[in-house]
Amino acid sequence: MVDELSAVSPEFAALWARHEVGVPAQAVKAVHHPEVGELVFDMTTLAVTDHPGWYLELYNPRPGSGTAARLDRLPRVRLAAPA
Repeated sequence: MVDELSAVSPEFAALWARHEVGVPAQAVKAVHHPEVGELVFDMTTLAVTDHPGWYLELYNPRPGSGTAARLDRLPRVRLAAPA
């Protein structure tokens, strides 16, 4: 995912390369998707230290929740370069 985002966003690539993030915050987040039902994620929030108010949130399917299998039933979305 980092490679795809870096390819379409020079700003993301530069921010990622600097690795300027604070201490991560952990949480569990559940959302209801109208087609596949409940999706449960382990969420990690990283603060970008030199940009107050900026955060990077990572969502990973929570093990044992069935979320990964439900996500596999959704169509894939490819990132495209901005026009």
